[in-house]
Amino acid sequence: MTSGYRAERMWQPGNGCPVHGCRLRVARDVFDLRRHWKEKHEEIIAMFHCSACPYVAKRKYRVFQHYRLRHNSNVINGSPECIGRIEYQHNKEFIDPQPLTLEAVLR
Repeated sequence: MTSGYRAERMWQPGNGCPVHGCRLRVARDVFDLRRHWKEKHEEIIAMFHCSACPYVAKRKYRVFQHYRLRHNSNVINGSPECIGRIEYQHNKEFIDPQPLTLEAVLR
């Protein structure tokens, strides 16, 4: 029997992160929340290295941006020549989301 009631999502666009102790106040959309989750609530994260210098960033986009500005290049975002290596390491900013998972939050 259906009552027509639909359970509300745990998270809605415009809300903050539902993980206890996390400081994210507003995530505009699912993309923002996914990026935040990847950077704060995963124990192992990818660090992207510039192919031309020691610069390192969590976001691939930041390496592209850096490469264009610092190495006077007209490369487009996504160009593989910008990224040197990808290193996986322990997330120093990790906040344990247990018992939540990203999938449960977005359901």
